[in-house]
Amino acid sequence: MDIRSLIQFLQIAKDGSYTKAAENLFLVQSTLSKTVQSLETELGVRLLQKNGKTVSLTDFGERLVELATPIVNQFNQIPQLIMEDSGTDVGTVNIATTPLLGGLYLAKIIARFGAAYPNIQLHITEGSTISVRDSVLNSSCDVGFCILNASMANKELTSLPLFRKEIAVALNKESPLAAKKKLRMKDLMQEKFNLYASGHVINADILNRCREEGFQPAVNYSSSNMVFLLTLTSSGNGISLFPAPCATEEEWPDLRIRSLDPPLPWECGMIMRSDAYHSHAVNLFKRFAQEEIKTLL
Repeated sequence: MDIRSLIQFLQIAKDGSYTKAAENLFLVQSTLSKTVQSLETELGVRLLQKNGKTVSLTDFGERLVELATPIVNQFNQIPQLIMEDSGTDVGTVNIATTPLLGGLYLAKIIARFGAAYPNIQLHITEGSTISVRDSVLNSSCDVGFCILNASMANKELTSLPLFRKEIAVALNKESPLAAKKKLRMKDLMQEKFNLYASGHVINADILNRCREEGFQPAVNYSSSNMVFLLTLTSSGNGISLFPAPCATEEEWPDLRIRSLDPPLPWECGMIMRSDAYHSHAVNLFKRFAQEEIKTLL
């Protein structure tokens, strides 16, 4: 087993296909087949399962991906680390973010960082808070931007809070509840909720607060698209709970946006592996983001 074999195996696992992996690695498919056969022989286990033209990971294959990913990432960082020792601001930072934070804040931070450090490359991937967390845990990303709450607690992660806002309630302007300046969660017991799709941490926070108040909300629609949910509410179809910075009454004239009493927090920040080596480029980006976010709030 060598680093080349691990790189090839991880590419096959990522693409789910020998053909696609061969194209991405500029190799012939037979080379990859021999690599996997050699790995399986050496380890004494089956790593991949063929499903027609695609392949899927066995339990042993998933474990190898988990173990090999940080090894390959560290190997790929060697040229960057050598250059960093020369005092030059170069390198690569792999960043995972939720779409919401990416659009609200990260895009501007990235633009400013790129102007200040043109020789540092930033690679961005988007996903749910859970997928952001997992990307950092498996070392496929150096830094994650996501919600910070109890569900994100992990001894292998360092959480760096960036800001704390609130979850707001969006109502149609004709709703009787729009007359109130603040709303209690119990005020919403009879309403139909437009909620984020299951798996979103923000959704779990809302449902937990409802349960604390003694009710299970009636779900009108679920979606990962906040604009869709707000549009439904704007047309008089249910209520929506969403991060307050994402919409205003000026932007949505048919909505009335109200705070919750007591507030339902929306705390966001960066996460990084606690035990991982963080390159000069990663640390530079971390400090830059912590300072720049202050100017965007």
